[in-house]
Amino acid sequence: MKPYFKYKQRKARAQDQFLNVEVLSHHIPKTAGTSFYKSLVNAYGKSKVLGVYDRDLCISLIREEPIWVPSDKTVLHGHFPARELQNKQFPNAKRVVWLRDPIERAWSNLNHWLAFKSGDKYLPFKKKYIDGSKRTPEELFECLVNDSEFRDIIEVYKIAFKAIKPEAFDFIGRTENYNKDLERLGDLLGKRFTPENENTNNMARVLPFQKKEFYNAFESEYEFLRKWYDKDYGLDL
Repeated sequence: MKPYFKYKQRKARAQDQFLNVEVLSHHIPKTAGTSFYKSLVNAYGKSKVLGVYDRDLCISLIREEPIWVPSDKTVLHGHFPARELQNKQFPNAKRVVWLRDPIERAWSNLNHWLAFKSGDKYLPFKKKYIDGSKRTPEELFECLVNDSEFRDIIEVYKIAFKAIKPEAFDFIGRTENYNKDLERLGDLLGKRFTPENENTNNMARVLPFQKKEFYNAFESEYEFLRKWYDKDYGLDL
């Protein structure tokens, strides 16, 4: 974050409103966020999209601290959860979020770690299960799923939607129906979005196991999406 931006951020007030912000895009990790970011840039222009990945800015949003946004920004997109204060600071904004099958999302998360050697909690996982071992990705996934230390990687939806319920979102899309849902979002926002495929990992695309092998570990996530977000991924068990 640029020094001037940090200065303005420190001066943010709870009563500040940013009527210029039209979209709050809550990017849950491994739910086509990089591809969607590029679609947002193509539709709004790069200068209009603020990527919310700065740690301090994300923490402020998590804690519901007021933030400052430049007047030329129309879209906020990044790893920040939905919070009530955002309704006051961005009264004109539409809330947008993408979902993905919980098991497929977690498998993609693991493969992102393995491919890029980075990511939230990668280092403790590496130290615990990768260093000095010859575990296959499938074996590593089993370690990830069964270790309570990494439960926040598994129960990501319950954490992301802890404060805000579905009725507060203007758009909830599914990556499995990405192109059609992107058209639906375009109709809502009055924009023409072009599908983009960025940050893809071929290794993560095909599951090397049956989902039913891990359903019990993810049951609460599936049930949460089914009950609160009307997104039923209906596994055949």
